[in-house]
Amino acid sequence: MGIQRFGWLWCACMLKQVCDAQSQFSSKVKLPAFAGARGLEITKSLTDSQDTFKKLVSGLRALSYNLLDVQVTRWHNDYHKFKAGVLDLEVMTTLLTHTQKTPN
Repeated sequence: MGIQRFGWLWCACMLKQVCDAQSQFSSKVKLPAFAGARGLEITKSLTDSQDTFKKLVSGLRALSYNLLDVQVTRWHNDYHKFKAGVLDLEVMTTLLTHTQKTPN
């Protein structure tokens, strides 16, 4: 029973991280207007990131098993693929915002 409780709690923590990523990359998040010569380029890059995130979430939605079933070990692999994709988006967003702040 203790291992199952831990497994369920671990899955719940991972699901919370999925929700946290939505607050950062969801297409429901309104993007600010970026001014300057690169404004449209930055907006497009962020919109592309939102589209990529939507595909990552769709991949999780399409899973054919119960995410909270601690006996199903595939969730860990699927979650780590999702998390790696989110990490890539975070790195790209960080680089994008850094170049926006750097004067030409």
